Amino acid sequence: MLSSRAGFDVPVRGAIVIVGAREIKVREQPDDVAVVAATQLARWLRKQRPHFDATQYAMVSTLVRDAATWTQSGPPAPDLSRFDALRREVAGARRVRMLWGGTLLVGILAITAPMAITYYSSVFGG
Repeated sequence: MLSSRAGFDVPVRGAIVIVGAREIKVREQPDDVAVVAATQLARWLRKQRPHFDATQYAMVSTLVRDAATWTQSGPPAPDLSRFDALRREVAGARRVRMLWGGTLLVGILAITAPMAITYYSSVFGG
């Protein structure tokens, strides 16, 4: 959006800024997003190399502050058919899981009931 409004390429890099944590450990820094502690944010920003001359910087600053840069005609309508399909899939999986559980229970009873009857008959006479 910003590049199209500016008329030239506006490179951006996302940053996840951790606030209030005593310590953060980033095992592997992602290529497309910087993960920094809030206390290190100003230092990280100063280390970024400039991409614009003064005129471009002024234009980008103005565009960033303009709400029209970030709004579109409206959010796209949600694809409810995909949610319905997912809901049906989850319900089907639940039925299969219940069927397997019931089958397992019947199997266990079919195996253990005769053994239990035989055992109790031998213990209590019969």
